[in-house]
Amino acid sequence: MTSGSLRVLVASPSASDAETTARALETAAGSIDRTVTAVPTDDPGAVSESFDCLVWDAAEQPGERIDAFEGVPLVWYVGATGLASEHVESAVVDDVVQRADESSPLVLLHRIRALVRTSSAGRAQVASVIDHVDEAVFALDNDWAFTYVNKKAAQLLERERRDLLGDSVWEIFQAAVGSTFYDEYHRANRTGEPTTFEEYHAPLDRHFQVAAYPSDGGLVVHFRDVTDWKRQEQALSGVLETTRALMQARTREEVAKLLARAAENTLGFEYNVVRLYDAESETLVPEGITDAAEAAMADRPVYGIDEGVPGEVFRTGEVRRYADVTDVDTASDVLASAMYFPIGVHGTISIGSTEPGAFDETDQQIAEILATNAAVAFSRAKREQEAREARTRVEVLLERINGLVREVLEVLVQATTREEIETGVCRQFTAAAPYSFAWLGTADVAGEILSATAWAGGTDLGIVDYECDLAAEDSLDPSAKALQTRDSVVVSDLAVHDSSWARDAADAGLGSLCAVPLKYRETVYGVVTVYADQPDAFDDRERVVLEALGRAIADAINAVERGRILSTNRVVEMELASRDPELLFSRLSARADCRVESAGALYQSDGSLQLYLRAETADADAIASLLSEDPSVVDATHVVSHDGNSLFDVTATESVVETLAEFGAVTQRLTGEDGMTRLTIELPHETEARDVYDLLADRYDDLELVGYHEHDRPVQTRQEFRATLRERFTDRQETALRSAYLGGFFEWPREVDGDDLAQSMGITRPTYHQHLRAAERKVFEEMFE
Repeated sequence: MTSGSLRVLVASPSASDAETTARALETAAGSIDRTVTAVPTDDPGAVSESFDCLVWDAAEQPGERIDAFEGVPLVWYVGATGLASEHVESAVVDDVVQRADESSPLVLLHRIRALVRTSSAGRAQVASVIDHVDEAVFALDNDWAFTYVNKKAAQLLERERRDLLGDSVWEIFQAAVGSTFYDEYHRANRTGEPTTFEEYHAPLDRHFQVAAYPSDGGLVVHFRDVTDWKRQEQALSGVLETTRALMQARTREEVAKLLARAAENTLGFEYNVVRLYDAESETLVPEGITDAAEAAMADRPVYGIDEGVPGEVFRTGEVRRYADVTDVDTASDVLASAMYFPIGVHGTISIGSTEPGAFDETDQQIAEILATNAAVAFSRAKREQEAREARTRVEVLLERINGLVREVLEVLVQATTREEIETGVCRQFTAAAPYSFAWLGTADVAGEILSATAWAGGTDLGIVDYECDLAAEDSLDPSAKALQTRDSVVVSDLAVHDSSWARDAADAGLGSLCAVPLKYRETVYGVVTVYADQPDAFDDRERVVLEALGRAIADAINAVERGRILSTNRVVEMELASRDPELLFSRLSARADCRVESAGALYQSDGSLQLYLRAETADADAIASLLSEDPSVVDATHVVSHDGNSLFDVTATESVVETLAEFGAVTQRLTGEDGMTRLTIELPHETEARDVYDLLADRYDDLELVGYHEHDRPVQTRQEFRATLRERFTDRQETALRSAYLGGFFEWPREVDGDDLAQSMGITRPTYHQHLRAAERKVFEEMFE
């Protein structure tokens, strides 16, 4: 509308009536541009020009707002009376003017100008608002009827604008009655305060972000479709939950299965395969797969790292997304599009869909997050799995080694001759898997020929006729080398050695061996050679244990040959005391200001003595410091502190215990207190006690003989030993020990566990183990004290 002029379109069923009304308006205003004078009322929108106002000159009002004149005021020029108040309320007609007399054209012109002014200002205001927002917009009047709907709003509401305008929002969207939309719109209308909220509308299956602004005429609503954003938010929330589940998985296989299902639950795509890298075969092996993928790909193909898209993705570490996957992946004729993601060094995940172009950037980003988190979970699961396997291996090894050590030591304790020792230890070695053959050999008197003296096992190596010339250094076998060098020899794989002794062993089904010299101080009593039925059976831990057993065997042989395991039932007991600082216990007790005592002693292969020393103090650090400073102490280790006492493992180069042992004397008690060493020793009756005393008196000053006794030490029979123990046991302790022994608790592998035994006694497992340990302690006290 330009200043002073109006463009008015008159529509009437009669062309003459339209012409008459147009001339009347021109006469009244003199400035109306009458472009069209006659338009049929059945199709007024057929004109191409734009107008400021539409005059409807007809007996019946239009049935609905005309789309071509959206936002243009419509005046119904009618001759009937009594219609104005009825039809002004309609959402179709903006005003009604009655054709009553000659002044009616002037009234019509006045109404037209008022409506045009109001409409122009309103359109400018609305246009200004709409120009500055990108949301959908609609307006409601106070009766909740749509008065304005922009194109975006109609699109999101999935309705034509003509189907919305003039009708109540609650009639069109009845499912929204009572919803958050209903409550918030009414609250804004009632309070006059704007409101914002998010809500899901089920009939449209969409999430909307809404802002409603009250106005004098009703409500203006701006809203956006945030369905995709909510999907991303929910997907990311799912990723967080999935990540927690992945991090709790114990194995790589469990992580793979969780990841395949997580991709389906989070992204909504059901054709997913997680492949793990097998380093040995250099292939990607399916490990986690959804039900749909498994049905579609019955073969579950394995890819090499240079094969297919999974191989390429794993090798390059780059993501691949295909809107059409049929040309690049023929593993299934079901999939139309797919994404492929690397999972670090662990494998790949493939996500597929039966729809072409099913994936967008959001899907790819979320899947990448899943793959990245899964890589961390795989690494964690791998570390924990390796740690569990290592713990299991160590536990099995310790159980086996403990069993072997226990059985061998039992042989050494019970044997009374060298032959019993040699035969018994060979038999015990072959009873412990994976050992399958063992033999023990000694050198002749001249030290020139090594021959076998005992053997055990189901393999025939011709040991009965074995002889090795120790002078032929170039042709020595492992057993002879161990005897000559005094060091153990390990052959990890017999099959790769080109020598007669190795071929014979390999042909007999043996895989590896360890030859251990039997050393006692400077003396080598022979060599024991242990075979396993598999290669690489003797690692460092096995070797250390066998070497320790070799020393124990040599010690037992030495004791038998020199008579140091006493069988006499008549002994001499001497009690001696000295303050000589040359004695370790005198020095230590004086400087530590506490009582110290010996808890046992063992000889080491280098001639040093290993003492177990107990100090009556909780200050273990102080004792450790004094021991480290002592010139006769090679090494000292704090073992444990308990009830104010501290136990140390001490290796010393000199000790009165060692001196006494050379005479076959047994040290029963050795203590130090306030700088005074006190010791009680036992000697065979035939030993000259005066010689021992003179030896000690020459070596240590201020030696005092405190006591001298001769007494019987009768040999205790097995029945007497059992009776002694039973007197010490409580009923519960004896039952716990007997049920453990008879039930196979001490077998390997164990035939029962603590839970089974506790249940058989009707007690808890901790209570059962308390009884069992108390019984074991009493047995050990009878043996060692």
